[in-house]
Amino acid sequence: MFKTPLKLESRSALTRKEQKKFSHDISKFFNTESFEAFIDQNNLTISRNNYIGEAIKIYSSGSIALFIDSSGKGDWFPSIDAVKKCPDLTQSVQVKEGVETFLKEGASLRCEDVKDFKALGSFKQDDIRYVKSSDNQVIAIGAMACDSSEVDGGFIMDILHVVGDSLWNFVPQCREGTVFAEDYVDDGEKVKKTKEVKKQGEEEEKKEPETDDCAENVVEKVEKKEPGVVLKDDSGVKEDEDQGKKKGEEDGEKIQVN
Repeated sequence: MFKTPLKLESRSALTRKEQKKFSHDISKFFNTESFEAFIDQNNLTISRNNYIGEAIKIYSSGSIALFIDSSGKGDWFPSIDAVKKCPDLTQSVQVKEGVETFLKEGASLRCEDVKDFKALGSFKQDDIRYVKSSDNQVIAIGAMACDSSEVDGGFIMDILHVVGDSLWNFVPQCREGTVFAEDYVDDGEKVKKTKEVKKQGEEEEKKEPETDDCAENVVEKVEKKEPGVVLKDDSGVKEDEDQGKKKGEEDGEKIQVN
């Protein structure tokens, strides 16, 4: 559903009357007792977000989505953020190790992906449940694709919202400093490390490259006539000339003596 970013048209805080209606509407489908307590305890203001060319309505605390009305007509489901704070909003489906990778790529959930099918119990088509990874992390929200009595071994859930989609990626910076931040310590550490690596790379690029002074050292040693260092291009010729000159002088001396 959230493959491409939504373009915000307007955002308005709910009036007391509108918030009461909102609470009543979602309570028809979800166990909202803990959710209402969470809102009250943290004194959160609920806002309604409208999007350009879209019927969808997103109800949020600031920019952090809490509930989504996918049709604008009461087709509700909670966000991952909301479920992380209030996991008793609805029931869960736990998947086998590695399945989360496919869900993030847009796949629907199959019966064979479920870790313990019997644990699902009874359900109806379009019932909303959240998906837990093999290590118990909330990774997606979905709607059951059929009644429990009609399961045929194929697809069992349509994914509505998943970690990494445009709804999720739209607000990570907005979680910082809010009551939602504590649920994303690992995400924060990853972002921090990424920024540190990027900064280090930029600093290294600004540094001037170190000069390779090997050639300069050779020239310097030759100029200083250090032993063991000879230029390759003319050393042989020079050495031959010096030896020839010396020999000639010795021969001359011999001639003079004779």
